[in-house]
Amino acid sequence: MGYEVSGVSVCGSRYRADFRWRNEDGSLSPRIRRMLSGTDRESAVEEAEWMALHDLSPISDGSISLGEAIEEYIASKEGEVSPLTAKGYRGSLGKMARASRRIVAMPLRELEPSHIRNYEDARLRKGVSPNTVRKEHSLIAAALDAAVASGGIRSNPAREVSPPPLFF
Repeated sequence: MGYEVSGVSVCGSRYRADFRWRNEDGSLSPRIRRMLSGTDRESAVEEAEWMALHDLSPISDGSISLGEAIEEYIASKEGEVSPLTAKGYRGSLGKMARASRRIVAMPLRELEPSHIRNYEDARLRKGVSPNTVRKEHSLIAAALDAAVASGGIRSNPAREVSPPPLFF
């Protein structure tokens, strides 16, 4: 029983670990992906192994920023989506970062529905199409769903915000 480290990899400038919980019957849970504090691969591997040995979850996803959560989400989808789709996700993240460094840098634990609503309203006021804002909203919501699933945050604030309607 306990966490088992199934991999440590680079995600941007930080390391992340993939964990699985071994159940009493010997089966493994779905993968749990968390960011690590280690600044080099060796210390990240040691940190991940220590956590697994002591049945401790890695650093809460709530300590990472929205941008890092989106990067993790995109990385987790590689191989599941086409390269063109992954490129589109990265393009959306880049647009979001250029539009508002504040929201992209905001730690997940501080992110509230009003932040997302204000970001989307500002994008619409600047003339960004509702469809583009809807796509950004979907990417934010999916990344936050993954953070909820991994236990990093309790609820997804994007699910409390309605994306902008499409105008025909």
